[in-house]
Amino acid sequence: MVRTLVFTALLGASAVGQATAACAPGDITITRVVSKGAMHDGSLNDVRVAVTVRNASSSKQPGNALQSVTIYQSGRKVGSKGIPPLAGGQAFTFIYTFQRSSEAPAGTTQLVFGLAGYNAAGSACIDANQHYRINV
Repeated sequence: MVRTLVFTALLGASAVGQATAACAPGDITITRVVSKGAMHDGSLNDVRVAVTVRNASSSKQPGNALQSVTIYQSGRKVGSKGIPPLAGGQAFTFIYTFQRSSEAPAGTTQLVFGLAGYNAAGSACIDANQHYRINV
């Protein structure tokens, strides 16, 4: 009976370890988020933000890695951007553009960029530490 419980506990721990290892985003991190300024468009400004994601590992991600950056503005999800599988050390940068009133003062809009990934079974897995905040 004791051997069965120990084996079951080890099997459970192994399954958890496998689910974590198979989870994108894995070793990718948001390394930089920077405002690229705004372009005036009548009563609106088109605000541009560059987001860089890097594979911090020396290993290439599998070709079927499903990962993205989810974008929140004032606590509300406003978009997402898919991130392709990255080679070891490789970075991927994209530009997120949104509109706001030309009368809004600089630094008053908070954006949060968070990594999201999906394991082989299709379940979402998100590392709470993979978020980046910026005020633009």
